[in-house]
Amino acid sequence: MESKLLLKRKDFQSPDFCPTIPSIELSKVTYLTGANGSGKTRWLKQIDSKLYAEDNISTLYIDKRAIGDLNANPLYPTGNEDLWVELQNNPYLSEWRQIAVRIFQERKIANADAIIDDQSFNPWSESQDPNVESARTEYVKAIDNTTRTIMRGTSNFERFGPRFLKIAQAQGKFVHLLRTEDLDRSGPPTNLAEIYNNYIKSYFHHSDENYRKGEKDIDSLQKTFLAANTPPWKLFDDALEELSCDLDADTYRFRISSPNLSEIAPKDSEVRFTPTILNEDGSSLGWDELSSGEQAMITVLTMLVGHAASNNSCHYKLILLDEVDASFHPDWCKKFGSLIEFFSERHEAHFIVATHSVATLAHARSSDYLLFEKKERKYKYQFVDRDKAIHFLSGGLFQLAPLVTYVQGEKGEDFIVISEGHNYRILRKFLNLENIKGVAVTDAEIHTTSHTQLKSIYRVFSAFEAGPTTLFVVDPDVNISDWPPEENRTFVHRLDPSTDKSAASGIESAFPRSTFEQSKISPNSKRKFAQWIERNGTKKDFVSFSTLKAKILDIQQRVQGETNSLNAG
Repeated sequence: MESKLLLKRKDFQSPDFCPTIPSIELSKVTYLTGANGSGKTRWLKQIDSKLYAEDNISTLYIDKRAIGDLNANPLYPTGNEDLWVELQNNPYLSEWRQIAVRIFQERKIANADAIIDDQSFNPWSESQDPNVESARTEYVKAIDNTTRTIMRGTSNFERFGPRFLKIAQAQGKFVHLLRTEDLDRSGPPTNLAEIYNNYIKSYFHHSDENYRKGEKDIDSLQKTFLAANTPPWKLFDDALEELSCDLDADTYRFRISSPNLSEIAPKDSEVRFTPTILNEDGSSLGWDELSSGEQAMITVLTMLVGHAASNNSCHYKLILLDEVDASFHPDWCKKFGSLIEFFSERHEAHFIVATHSVATLAHARSSDYLLFEKKERKYKYQFVDRDKAIHFLSGGLFQLAPLVTYVQGEKGEDFIVISEGHNYRILRKFLNLENIKGVAVTDAEIHTTSHTQLKSIYRVFSAFEAGPTTLFVVDPDVNISDWPPEENRTFVHRLDPSTDKSAASGIESAFPRSTFEQSKISPNSKRKFAQWIERNGTKKDFVSFSTLKAKILDIQQRVQGETNSLNAG
C-alpha cells in the first residue's frame, strides 16, 4: 500500500497573497499546475521554508531559475551567507528581491542601474495583490533614487517593457536585460538598442536533439550552433540506468556535467559529485555547449542523486520541482515522468512537481493532480483528475508542450501568441514550414492583423537554423514605431510591388536586408501583389499570413487528436 505524506501547517495566519493550505496528504508523486500567478511557487517555498512540520523530513527545492547555472542555485549560495539564510527563511519576502540579491551576489553586475529578468511576474501589471503592489512601489522608488534594482517581467515584455525603458532612458539609467538561461557574459549593455537586441537574441534559444546552444552575434542577429556529438537521449538513459543501482556515496561519480563547474555538494553533507560531460570521442564538453533542456536535465538528475545519497537516514524525503521541465524537448517529458516515479519508489521519496507542460501531464501515471487557481483575489486549490488538469493547461484547445496559445482577437477572430522560444522550432516542424523564408501580410489582412500577431509570427520564423527570416509587410501604413530601433529593423520590409524588382519577379531570392523606405503604393498595385501572393503562397520562398493561419488552425485539430489519443491510452 502506498505510503502517504501528511503535511501540517505550523502557522495558519497567512497574508492574502500566499495560498493557505492548513494540511494536505500527498501521494508519492503530486503534479501541481495552474495559471501564472496562481500561487504554485509561493506554496512550494512555504514548504521549503519549513512552514509545514513533519518529523524527520528533508526537503529539496529545485527552482527553474537555477537551471543552467548550478552555482546560482539557492542551495549553493556564494555571497553573504547570513543574508542569504535570512532571505531563504522568510517566506513572505517578495520573490523579486530574493532574485535580485542572488543576481547581484552571483553575477556582480556592478554597472547596471536596473536589471530586467524576463521570467516572472511584472510589477507594472494591474493587480490588487499586496505583494505586487509592494514590488511596484519599491521598484519605482528605486528607479527614482538611482539604486540598483530588478524588474521581473513576463513573456509579455514587449507589452510592459517599453514603459520601463522610457522611464529609464529619461533618467539616464543603464539597464541590463538578464535571462537566467541565456546570460550576456560580456557585461551590461550601454544603450537601449543593445537591450532590445538582447531581448530578441533570447528567441534564438532552443532545446533540440540536434542543436546545442552557441554564441550569438547580437548585431546581425545571426546564430550558430555547435555540433551535437552526444545525443541527450543517451545522457538521459545512462543516468536513468545509473539511478537504478544502489548508490555508494563514497565512490559514486556522476557521468555528466562540466569540469568548469565547482564540485556539487548536497546541503549539509560531505558527499560530493564531480560530474563530467563526455563527447563520443571521450573529450569533455563545456556547460555552455549544452542546450537549456540538457542543462536542466543534468541539474535535476545531479541534485536528485546528491540528495538521495546524503539523506538516507531521513524517514521522508520531499522533493519540490518548480517547472524544471520548462526547457525539455517534448519527447523527454515521458522519460522525465518515468524517472520521477522510479526514483520515488527506489529512494522512498515524495515529489511535488509544478509544471505548465501538457506533455508532462499526458505521460504521468498513478499520481495526484493539484490545480491552483486565483479567484476573486483569493487563492484556491483542488485535487482534479489528469484530464481536467490537461484541459486547464491547454485552455480547452489541447496545446502540446506547450506550442501555441489561441486567444480572442480584437475583432473576434482567433490569433496566435507563441509561447517560449525553445518551442518555436518545434512549431515550425509541425507546420511544415522549415524552408519558408518569411511571411507576407497584405493590405487585405492588415485590418484584422494586430502588431502582436505580426511580432508573434515573426518569432516563429526567426527561430530557425538559417538565422533570422524576413517578415514581409506589404502595407506602408503599418505602424511599427514600437518595434526595435531603426538601425536594428533589418527584418521589417516595406514593399512597393510596383517598383521592387524582387517582388515583381516573384521573389526569386530573399529580399536584401536593408530597410525599405515607406512609399506610396496604389490600391491597384497592392491588389495585384495580394493576388500574386495568394497564387504563389504554397511556394517555399514565403507564405502569406492567411495561409499560415490556416495551417495553424489545421494543426490545432491534429494536436487535439494526438492529445486525445494520449489520454485514451
